[in-house]
Amino acid sequence: MAELRTIQRTEIRDFTRYPFLLWLNDQFSVIPYPIRSLGFNPSGHDHCVLVVGPTGLFLISCHLLVPRTQQPHYQELTEDLERAAEMLWGYLSRYCNFLPPFELIMAVQDGNIQGFATQRVHFMGQSKIRTWLAERPVLLSEEQIHFILRTLNAEQRFERIDRYQIIHELQRDPHQSTYLAIHTVEGRQVILKQIPLPRNAQAEVHTAVIRGAKLAKELHHENIVQVEKILTLENRVLVVTEWCEGSVTLRQYLREHPGSIPLSTAIQLMRDLCQALMYAHAQGVIHRNLSPDNMLVTADHRLKVFNFDLAKKPGMHTLKTSEMQRLTEENPYAAPEYIFGGGHQVDQRVDVFSVGIIFYELLTGRPQMHYMHYDESRWVPPSRLISGLPAYMDSLIAKAIRFDPNQRYTTIHAFYNALEKGTSDLVGARYRLLDPEYHKQTENSLIFRAEDTHTHQRVALKKLLIPPITDYQTHRALLQERLEPLKPLRHLSHPSLVAVYDTLLDDDDAYVVMEWLEGRTLREIQQSHATRGTYSPEAVRQMAVQLAAVLRFIHGEGYFHGDIKPENIMVSPSGKVTLLDFEPRPKQLDAAQEAVPLTIRYMAPELFNSGEAPNEQTDLFALGVVLFELLTHHYPYDLAPLREASLEAPPAPRSIRVLRPEVPEDFERLLLKMVAFRPNERLRSFAQLLDQLEGEQAFEQHPFEALRMPLMSELPQTPVARIPWPKLSALTVAVFLGCYLLWTLPARILPPPIPILEETTYE
Repeated sequence: MAELRTIQRTEIRDFTRYPFLLWLNDQFSVIPYPIRSLGFNPSGHDHCVLVVGPTGLFLISCHLLVPRTQQPHYQELTEDLERAAEMLWGYLSRYCNFLPPFELIMAVQDGNIQGFATQRVHFMGQSKIRTWLAERPVLLSEEQIHFILRTLNAEQRFERIDRYQIIHELQRDPHQSTYLAIHTVEGRQVILKQIPLPRNAQAEVHTAVIRGAKLAKELHHENIVQVEKILTLENRVLVVTEWCEGSVTLRQYLREHPGSIPLSTAIQLMRDLCQALMYAHAQGVIHRNLSPDNMLVTADHRLKVFNFDLAKKPGMHTLKTSEMQRLTEENPYAAPEYIFGGGHQVDQRVDVFSVGIIFYELLTGRPQMHYMHYDESRWVPPSRLISGLPAYMDSLIAKAIRFDPNQRYTTIHAFYNALEKGTSDLVGARYRLLDPEYHKQTENSLIFRAEDTHTHQRVALKKLLIPPITDYQTHRALLQERLEPLKPLRHLSHPSLVAVYDTLLDDDDAYVVMEWLEGRTLREIQQSHATRGTYSPEAVRQMAVQLAAVLRFIHGEGYFHGDIKPENIMVSPSGKVTLLDFEPRPKQLDAAQEAVPLTIRYMAPELFNSGEAPNEQTDLFALGVVLFELLTHHYPYDLAPLREASLEAPPAPRSIRVLRPEVPEDFERLLLKMVAFRPNERLRSFAQLLDQLEGEQAFEQHPFEALRMPLMSELPQTPVARIPWPKLSALTVAVFLGCYLLWTLPARILPPPIPILEETTYE
């Protein structure tokens, strides 16, 4: 939007002084200063207006309506009016061959002089002009009127739309035009935005703009420019918003105060911006297009947000992804996730990013360049540019403009609170992050290494990735709801269960504080050895003993796990197995109260075939699948037919000994009972499993086991060039080839394994 204070207020006052112009109906267009539209600026024609309508062309002199100390003689004014008419006629006649003669009028106060001043110019009281113009015979069609207006190429066209009279054009671009207008009934100024509705590929953009205007019309806040009316015409839509006297855009405000905005003023402007966004988000509206061009700074240095053209509510699709990318690429303050085509899935964190970038520019007077190149290493803290800046401003802005939305402030409330109270290096006023970046990312969390400042103990700080809800109170309630089931973990203590110390809320995010464990999850081990190397049967048995013991403990406490999978099992370098945190679900809940576990691959068949509630036997099935995969790198069944199978016709599991001949027969039989399709053929409890595992003797190593790569440590790599090939005997080569054939034989005669790295989850 153009800089609003450049509008000459005298022009508006002059216009409102001529009420007969406000009374004209929508068929007439009023062009003030028509001589200027031809490129001339003679002082004698400053108070002439041209009215173009179906009844003809009317050039009206308003000089006698303007109070002056020395009023020119009317004969001089009529001569000026006739010369202006000749100039206009000479110009228009070159392009239009259908022009009716000009009617020349000298507007006067009612009851003043009447009659003709010359043969062509006559006096007329201002209250009679409207009726006189409307009652004359029709001479011009609508197409001819538009042709004349295009020919004049007038800078300003005073058009009446509904009860709004346009008096000044503020901005024009291919998608919309913005005008200053007057409410003809109430006599106040408004902003009128005109959006054409072409029937082409751009129609979707215009529809989205209208939808955004309707969202903005629902917002009533002192820091949001009020949309008061939306007018729908045949080929265009007009959005009427409030006029803020003396306002400038924040862009112009930054130009007027380059690098010299006081800190107190910058903070006040950010407070106003946060207040506007907190209100909009509470109504479910995300702006998505924040920039200094879409904000006004009033004469008393308060900020107002406008232009909700790209706004949306959660679940609302407004534009195609490609179109959204194009529009946001034009806005350098847009969050990085737009560039990757995620415009429909974004949440309020995109507004948080834009707020951080704008605040940086307010403080330093220049944009932050690192986000323009999508390189976080180019980040320059504002304290390096502004001396005396509070230290917390660096961390405040740095967290707001993280490229990863999961590491930003989750809500604008969190940013606002940090702005008001200052940020802290401690999470929950107690835990200090040891690394700025997260240590590990899972599907639903970020894991940070941290130190408990009270005990100086290293802990794992798990941030739950909960998508923010626009309503602040609902979001806080959701965080509490997610943390509440995890609180019993603080009272569950077992050597093979990760210790949970605390749950907390900080910056509108939910955290779980756990003991720090060294090692890798079984999933990470499988990913790094997806095609070769596996655990020996004895190693798998030892793992099974530890997992069965901890799961027996959990079920003995009245809970079941419900989501056993390799991601939730940690193995230390020494081989100690630890079951990671989980949501302890009480065993007495029925199926209607329980959610189905998330990972389908490790679900027992009865969970998706008969809809039963998870229980100890379903946990046994999940653990059996994990152990089966550790031994064979295969899933026990064909996964696709498994969901279609019925309990009456169960599929048979794969043979472990065919895949790995060295597995003892008793151990194979035990694992197959864990993954039995029918629950009545499965083991009943973890206590039963533990008894059978502990009753087994240690398994002997298979003669070829040494050829398999161990998973807990990498074998040393010997360069090929150092192998003394000439010294190899024929017997050595034969033994080597024989071992290789035995190694690859199962893969040659069996179907390829189902990839263990792919997971299927419910929405």
